[in-house]
Amino acid sequence: MNINRFRMISISVLLISILLGCTNPMPPTPDGSYLIGIKKIALMDKSRFEKYNDESNHFREIILQIWYPARKQENAKYDLYIDPVLSVALEKFMGIPAFITSGTYRSNSMVDAEVSEKGDFPLILFNHGYG
Repeated sequence: MNINRFRMISISVLLISILLGCTNPMPPTPDGSYLIGIKKIALMDKSRFEKYNDESNHFREIILQIWYPARKQENAKYDLYIDPVLSVALEKFMGIPAFITSGTYRSNSMVDAEVSEKGDFPLILFNHGYG
């Protein structure tokens, strides 16, 4: 088999694999005993400027995401699986095309849902370690 034909077949297989993998990447269905709520809080430090932002007057900001056991909500809004801002950042800094990570895929977390009052729950703090 000549090299050009081998390359063409390899590229075709790769593209088909990517397309099939991106057709319906849904998050797994949770199997726990509780529904999940999510709250996002933006904190800003006005004493420091953000050095990784193109705008020179943008202050340092951090987004907290809090997940918690929640009560069932009628007409609940479910959070996006990947935030659009993160999709843009992944494309800009890591070269991952935004069309792969963005979209309308929803997580299993209800936005701003009421906290469940069933039992005691542990507190878990998680730092992703990106900086």
